[in-house]
Amino acid sequence: MITAEDIGYEVELQENTSIEKIRSVYKDGIIIWVNGSGTSPGGKTGTYRCVLDYKGKTIYIEDDLPGATANQVMIIGATEAIKHVTKPMKLYLVAPTALGFVKGFKVMV
Repeated sequence: MITAEDIGYEVELQENTSIEKIRSVYKDGIIIWVNGSGTSPGGKTGTYRCVLDYKGKTIYIEDDLPGATANQVMIIGATEAIKHVTKPMKLYLVAPTALGFVKGFKVMV
């Protein structure tokens, strides 16, 4: 079983911060900015949007995922973004929510 300690997972809640501040704090790795919206009862398709940000270079990816919740699309989006990383690096995931990771690690411990 993988634990939060095994992967060096940390949660840091930041409110009222700026993109510049986040970039300066996490400049030693790749920042993955992820956002998304889930499928709605009105027929709207779930969509994720990710930006990989490394030393001023960015890659933008997005996709639609019918039937997925907002958390699901953001987790899948982050996974797809990680596929673009070609060498060992620190990864920092910046998301508007904790994506269920905190509760998941509490259950596993």
